[in-house]
Amino acid sequence: MSAVELSKEQKEATAIDDNLVVNAGAGSGKTTVLTARYIRLLEEGGLSPAQIVAITFTKKAAREMRERIDEQLAGLSRENPRWKEARDQLISAPIGTIHSFYARVLRSFPVEAGINPSFRVLDELEASLMLDKAVATAFQQAAAEKCPHLALLTEVLGAEALEEEGNLAQQIRHLYKTLRNRGIPVAEASLSELYEELPSWQQCQESIAALAAGEAELAASLEGKDKPEMVRTRQAFVQAARDMAALTELEALVELYPALLALTGLKGGRIKGHKEFVNSGVQAVQNLLSRGLAPVLGQAVLALLRRLDGVFDELKGRAGGLDFSDLQFAMWRLLQQPQVVAALGRRYLTYMIDEFQDTDRLQHRIIVRLVQQGEAIPPGRLFIVGDEKQSIYRFRGAEVGVFKTVRQQLTETNPQGEKRITCNFRSRKPLIDLVNAFFSQLMGGVGEMEYIPLTAHRSGAAPCAELFVCPEGSGSPAAGEAAVMAARIWEMVECKELIVGEGENPQPAKYGDIAILIRSRTHIKEYEHHLRLRGIPYTVVGGIGFYAQQEVQDMLNLLRAVRNSWDEISLIAVLRSPLFALDDDSLYSLVRSQEHSGGSLLDQDAALNGEQQRRLLRARAVISQLRDARGRLELPRLLELALELTQYREAILTG
Repeated sequence: MSAVELSKEQKEATAIDDNLVVNAGAGSGKTTVLTARYIRLLEEGGLSPAQIVAITFTKKAAREMRERIDEQLAGLSRENPRWKEARDQLISAPIGTIHSFYARVLRSFPVEAGINPSFRVLDELEASLMLDKAVATAFQQAAAEKCPHLALLTEVLGAEALEEEGNLAQQIRHLYKTLRNRGIPVAEASLSELYEELPSWQQCQESIAALAAGEAELAASLEGKDKPEMVRTRQAFVQAARDMAALTELEALVELYPALLALTGLKGGRIKGHKEFVNSGVQAVQNLLSRGLAPVLGQAVLALLRRLDGVFDELKGRAGGLDFSDLQFAMWRLLQQPQVVAALGRRYLTYMIDEFQDTDRLQHRIIVRLVQQGEAIPPGRLFIVGDEKQSIYRFRGAEVGVFKTVRQQLTETNPQGEKRITCNFRSRKPLIDLVNAFFSQLMGGVGEMEYIPLTAHRSGAAPCAELFVCPEGSGSPAAGEAAVMAARIWEMVECKELIVGEGENPQPAKYGDIAILIRSRTHIKEYEHHLRLRGIPYTVVGGIGFYAQQEVQDMLNLLRAVRNSWDEISLIAVLRSPLFALDDDSLYSLVRSQEHSGGSLLDQDAALNGEQQRRLLRARAVISQLRDARGRLELPRLLELALELTQYREAILTG
């Protein structure tokens, strides 16, 4: 059994004979429980590492779990040599993210999956950059081909929506990612059925016509209360009714869209009769647009999404890569083949899944297909760990309802199928008491979520939380909060408050001990401003425009220059940046030399001398080395190599 001492709650959660759902919050020792249960499956269940699938949410968590299991197997192997074989098998055991598991299975069945077995998995950054390029290409193609769907959206939204970084392109990108994150292939996407629940087009026309027919009678009843602006407002709806009656084709509604849209923002004021008329008119116009125009625009959006899907697939095909959604779609298609499901059933005998609250609907269907036999899940085949409270983050389309569904399924026939680990090993008791008091009011019994009170493993009588009520002033609330926080941080450090560490020897706080977590990045400038006023040193880890920061742009330009040897705009930006620090006179000399001799800017070293020449030669060597490594390293490792070769990290830290 595990060498780690488990609490009673943790030990109960390591049972291997039943299917279990473990509800465990942050700091409750979930990795310890997963590791202990893995060891029990080997010791008591007689399984081998190759038969146990352990799925975590991040690569870091997978690495930590593998290291802990290896550490325990190392101890067991010293007592009994038979564990050495299990330890050797652990190296290739299926412990990793759900996407790495998909990739492993797909490579085992490439013919059945209909994919190239040599595919590589695109990481999120590379896939995101590729999607940006696909969006730009798709819109350029649509404009060049005079695509009617794009023309329709342009007519309704205005030409400015098509400008570079325009709203339409960003919305199409967002919709595309949302569909894929929710496990919906673009080819299968369709308009919402809710459109069919709206009044019919004829009913919408009749509604606004009936409203207009009563306008004269209403005007007469208002007598001296009527005002010119009120008359103009009602007449605008009367004119809309005439326009609707004259329509012969639904598509012609597009031409009326600007005028109709303006009507939906009108207010009825306080005068009875007129107020009801305007409110009814606004509702009638909204129904007209929703019933008549929204489906037409929706079909145009779907057409652009499918165009984007095709371009994105083509770019990924050239790169020989699949992104996370591709892996998931391919896995689902593969599992439609009974012989594949049967083979996987013989290969993998149990599944342990961490962070199950981050599971989306398609992942749930995939997991069910893998573990279920007939209508039931064999005992001991499924073990999931999750925390409903963390489902608020909705990572990649995750739905808390999935966690609830599986919990209900596992506890229907076995009420003991749910285990709860409520002891928090990370935080002290005063903080846990505060969390329970606060969040039991916020989350208790709300929606699908039940708040489960926590207990604290660590004691401690001293308060470890402070609540500040910011005084009302002339400035914004965010500025007030930032000022109070900066003042408190300054006080903690300058007054050498003994608040770091615990036990008998707490240490005085230093600025480097303090982190500021803010709800959103909207007001980060206010925090920076007040920290500077107090003379407090700080580093912003992320913020508004993070990817527009110079350091990020420098690395992006370097990657572009590595990818495309003829991207001279990116290359010049890289050479001029702190990465290589060529001055403007040197860059001018390189361009002039290139005009005479041809070739790449990197080959014009004869045009320079001294330190500037050495910097160019260094740039050429670094970019050449990165180009050689590009085909065999994934993007994160390539970035690490770039930082290492350029020593850019050190340059930034030293100013």
